[in-house]
Amino acid sequence: MDIFFSQVASDLTQQGYSHIQDLLSPENLKNIQTMAQGFITNNLITPAKIGTQESLNQNINIRKDWTAWLTPQDLNTPENTSSYFNLIEGLKNYLNQTLFLNLDQIKTNFETHLAYYPTGAFYKKHQDVFQSKNPHRPSLILNLTPDHQGPRVISLVLYLNKNWNKNTDGGELVIYKKEAIEKIIYPEENTLICFFSEYFHEVKTAHRDRLSITAWLRERA
Repeated sequence: MDIFFSQVASDLTQQGYSHIQDLLSPENLKNIQTMAQGFITNNLITPAKIGTQESLNQNINIRKDWTAWLTPQDLNTPENTSSYFNLIEGLKNYLNQTLFLNLDQIKTNFETHLAYYPTGAFYKKHQDVFQSKNPHRPSLILNLTPDHQGPRVISLVLYLNKNWNKNTDGGELVIYKKEAIEKIIYPEENTLICFFSEYFHEVKTAHRDRLSITAWLRERA
């Protein structure tokens, strides 16, 4: 895994994002896909909302995906997905050691959800963090929860979609820098994208069902 960790760290330093293919073993990937599909089959997903913890609301003009918040147990059961959870924990430790990001322990500060985009769903251009309302620090990026977690620093998305067709299926992730398109990523199976949470990004309209797991690495509060 050292090669994977060093590649992500290098990419983040040079370009602000990292695009990794064939991340997981076939067995581990299949087990995560089965777990994710179970949430949909058992109606454990809800329409996604926007806003801060104090003002969450649903707005289908901005996003039309469905989500289910996951626990460490969902990603760390002995028979299936422990390697993905451990992989992200190892990446967090490596980024702390090499990039000095002061990221929090994901075992105690865990923020991950399943994202399901049915056909026709999208998520308009947005950030994964919020700007401070403090007039003395207006550029401070925040996304604090009631228990005073630190702000999101790194966003990670693992795609679970088999046989995704770039020409017809849509659903691409678009990352922006200074209003210009920086990178377009198609949600192909077993692909991971990592990027700084302050970057604007959007999910284009999906023309077939689209499934992923999104996680955030937060700064220590």
